[in-house]
Amino acid sequence: MAKQNKGRKFFAASATAALVASAIVPVASAAQLNDFDKVSGYAKEAVQALVDSGVIQGDANGNFNPTSTITRAQAATIFANALELEAEGSVDFKDVKADAWYYDAIAATVEYGIFEGVSATEFAPNKQLTRSEAAKILVEAFELEGEADLGQFADASTVKSWAKSYLEIAVANGVIKGSEANGKTNLNPNAAITRQDFAVVFSRTLDTVDATPKVDKIEVVDAKTLNVTLTDGTKETVTLEKALEPNKETEVTFKIKDVEYTAKVTYVVTTATAVKSVSATNLKQVVVEFDGKVDPSTAGEKGNYTLTGTNSPAVDSVTVEEDGRSVTLNIVDKLENQAEYKLAVNNIKAGDKVINAKDLKFKPLDNTVPTVSKVEALGNKTIRVHFSEPVKPAQTSQFKIDGKVVVGSIQTNLNTVIIKLSSALTDGEHTLTAEGTEDYNNFKTVQADTKFNVVEDKTAPTVASVVSASFEKVVLKFSEPVEQVFASNVYWMQGGAKKQASSVKQLKDDTFEFTFVGDNKLVYTTDLFVTNVKDFSGNVIDKDTKVQVTPVIDQTRPEVISSTFVKDSNNKKITIKFTKSLDTDTAKKAANYVIKDKDGKVQAISSTVDVSKDKEVTITLLGNLKDNSDYTLSVTGVSDNTTLKNVMLPYTTTLSVKDVTPPELTSVTRLNDKQLYVAFSEAMATSGDGSIVDTDKYTVTKPDGKTLTIASFNVTQDAKGVILNFNDALPAESASFTVKVQLVKDLAGNYLEGLSKTLAVAAQTDTKIDTVKATAKDKVEVKFTNPIQSLVQGDFTVDGSEIAHSEISNDGKTVTFTLKTDLAEDVKKDGNAVKLTVKASPSTVDVLGKKITAESKDIADKIKATVKEVVKVADKDNQIKITFNEAVTATNAESDFVVVDNLDENNKVTVTNVASAPGDSKSIILTLDKPLVSATVSAKDARFVKDVALNTIANIDATTVELDKDGSAPAVVAQITAATTQAQIEAARTAYNALTPAQKTLVTNEADLQAKEQNLVNGVTLAVSASYTAADAGTTVVVDAQAGYTYVITASSAPAFIAADGKVVAAGTATLTYTVTHTVSGKTAVKTVDVTVAP
Repeated sequence: MAKQNKGRKFFAASATAALVASAIVPVASAAQLNDFDKVSGYAKEAVQALVDSGVIQGDANGNFNPTSTITRAQAATIFANALELEAEGSVDFKDVKADAWYYDAIAATVEYGIFEGVSATEFAPNKQLTRSEAAKILVEAFELEGEADLGQFADASTVKSWAKSYLEIAVANGVIKGSEANGKTNLNPNAAITRQDFAVVFSRTLDTVDATPKVDKIEVVDAKTLNVTLTDGTKETVTLEKALEPNKETEVTFKIKDVEYTAKVTYVVTTATAVKSVSATNLKQVVVEFDGKVDPSTAGEKGNYTLTGTNSPAVDSVTVEEDGRSVTLNIVDKLENQAEYKLAVNNIKAGDKVINAKDLKFKPLDNTVPTVSKVEALGNKTIRVHFSEPVKPAQTSQFKIDGKVVVGSIQTNLNTVIIKLSSALTDGEHTLTAEGTEDYNNFKTVQADTKFNVVEDKTAPTVASVVSASFEKVVLKFSEPVEQVFASNVYWMQGGAKKQASSVKQLKDDTFEFTFVGDNKLVYTTDLFVTNVKDFSGNVIDKDTKVQVTPVIDQTRPEVISSTFVKDSNNKKITIKFTKSLDTDTAKKAANYVIKDKDGKVQAISSTVDVSKDKEVTITLLGNLKDNSDYTLSVTGVSDNTTLKNVMLPYTTTLSVKDVTPPELTSVTRLNDKQLYVAFSEAMATSGDGSIVDTDKYTVTKPDGKTLTIASFNVTQDAKGVILNFNDALPAESASFTVKVQLVKDLAGNYLEGLSKTLAVAAQTDTKIDTVKATAKDKVEVKFTNPIQSLVQGDFTVDGSEIAHSEISNDGKTVTFTLKTDLAEDVKKDGNAVKLTVKASPSTVDVLGKKITAESKDIADKIKATVKEVVKVADKDNQIKITFNEAVTATNAESDFVVVDNLDENNKVTVTNVASAPGDSKSIILTLDKPLVSATVSAKDARFVKDVALNTIANIDATTVELDKDGSAPAVVAQITAATTQAQIEAARTAYNALTPAQKTLVTNEADLQAKEQNLVNGVTLAVSASYTAADAGTTVVVDAQAGYTYVITASSAPAFIAADGKVVAAGTATLTYTVTHTVSGKTAVKTVDVTVAP
């Protein structure tokens, strides 16, 4: 028996599990049923649970009637109560009246597919439910699955065929278990089910469904990924269809093992993932809010924000708020109130992400007057006034202190006004009255008083802390706000030399960053002197102020934060922005920047790299990049300008080239008395402010100076032209009149070249072949004088043969034909040029619907010559012959070829001459600067070898040529093969040893030679006798050495009784080892011999 429960659509879909006791207030207690004692013991728990949950109730007399059979209406009511089902529609069964107590339950269970009528018009609400029918309803309603063998039941044969699968599933899930009678277990499948038995099987079903694992834990990995753990230990990674909003509790629904779950999760982020909002409550500032923290360096870069809309506002500066989650863009001029603007945000780093967003729409809404939000006394003679928004340059007449007009000077910076008084204020409380200060919507402050306290400031500012220090930059925080600070105010001493800061940047009113460059960079822990810094009361920092700084080595590598094409550079300039100031020498090195097209071809760039801007490099291409193409930019080797010269990690990105080429007005043609055709160089916009179907874009001027009104437009299929229709007749065909076109755009949004252009109206011309050329042996490209609207392939033949396939270009002017039969590479037949023919009365028509001209034209050869074979020149070990499939010429072509020595790649080979082969116009001969045994020749992007039509040759893939200069290696191979005697084998060894290393690599059987040599020495060794006996002292026991071999003898016993010369020097017995060596090859063999010497 096995079970597998998957989707429980009703249980899972219901808002609450009605049978969870805590979810429902009990209607009645089982104890309140008058006949609860009549409920069988096996059913009491189920009945009690259902009654307590309000699913079933007693009748009007308070009785449950447990042994009575259950009707279809009663079963429907139990389902509706348990699953809290409500019908949205109605039912039309004639036996279910709208006022019947069971109407709503039947309507709901039918709507949810739990029950169905016994016919189209009847439900049979009072019909008894059988056990088989109960099984079917429960299995389908709760989508139970499983399989069991009904053979265990004695009455299995009585199960009807339609009920078999339902009962098998019900048994597999423990919903139906059968009953015992006379020692047998029966299903009673066709018997009516009692009320108590239905309560049992229904309760068991709910228990089975409720056993489905619950969600135990959810980990939010990212905006679309959850790691879910169930109560049964199951772990599943869930991918959501819709990304979660950061830091917002969201209800999600997902499935695990076909069970649907719902849970609430929160995607917590600290670093930003996107722009949350863009707003402007005044006309001088735009607030950009992110959904998390952003990198202050990139977020504070004004070049990373672009505004479009009324007056094309530029960003003057950027303030990153302290929370790191929002920035304020300060505008150069001002915004237009309630006008629509779009903001583009680029290259904002946030953790390991880079945030880019475009078309962020917003409308500035400034509907409030500026107010004074705060007044501060900076000593006795300076007042700082904070406004609720930026204000225009303020005047002293707009302020009073204690009722008297301010006398002094005033400075305005956005929403802050600094008032420097000509006379000091007394200590204590004062009142500032502000009136008339204007914001950028011309709203003026209403007279209002703000109190502030003045405390005499006689304390000179001090250096409160060193915020940070490197060898190049030191950030100092002063004890109070100070007036303008100069770079020369800060320096350090090296011996008697003063090392001043080169520049200073104010970070806050009391915090400044000082930069040291060149020889003035800090080199060790030192005292930094600070002089002539004063606060707004005129107190000057102590002249002897110094603070010790310990520079920390900056080990952070510079990184590329953006790479973009320079606007209006026609894709010839690319600006690369870095996170840090750069070392000039490495930044301006052109070799550190490589741009490749999709085929890996490097695009040439100028050797002059612009590094004039801090943290920015601009490179210039020597050629234009193609519109709507992707290129790869790689940057390496660029270092920062810190002491350590940190080098960036290699950076690669894809640059997508957009169309920045302005369209051109190419012609204006008269079609008839009431139509003109205006042609453009590319597809044009047909909607928006640059649309070509806008009468304001055209001025048609007649010879008398009057203009004609355009009645309507017809755009050509490719949108590269438009027909102007007129109600009034055009001037006579012989008359001269003009059409001015202005402010139209192409599809990429580029305006017409020069914004406007005027052309004289020309007479209509026939569409002919402009050029025709073969680009491959099976490809012919035809360019027409006008765009083609409808091409009929059968109108064309090449050398009398039909075309296999045709393809028309986007501009409509160029058609590429694929041929059924290949052309010769020189596009000739029998010495004559092959022709493309347009048949008489062709069906092909141009963009204006006019048939093209019937004609024939020679096909120009634009096919690159390809190689037929590459071989050595006979008897030459330094010449290679290359034969092409057509005639070629070679002038100064030595650099077109690369030749590699196959036996020594480090052996540089130079092609010293390339010349035509004598008597063979299709072949050239390459002469090398040295003889070689084996070489590889190739050619890529050749420039000087050309065919007769001046096409450069096709690339030549690496091809191996054997050039063995004297045949020595093959001769040695043959000699080794034939050698059998000692003399022949030794001769072969001598010949092999005489070869050069390169030649030896061509001898493929040198191992055979070694084997033959080993066999020789083995044979000689075997000839040594096995033993010598009864030898006399002084007798030589060494065998006579055979010619060509040497012997070395060693004795295994001690003391040795045989001298080195092999003579016996004493009586005794010993084991001798003979080592025999073949003199020529050095091969050796060993034999052991027993020797006995008599006394």
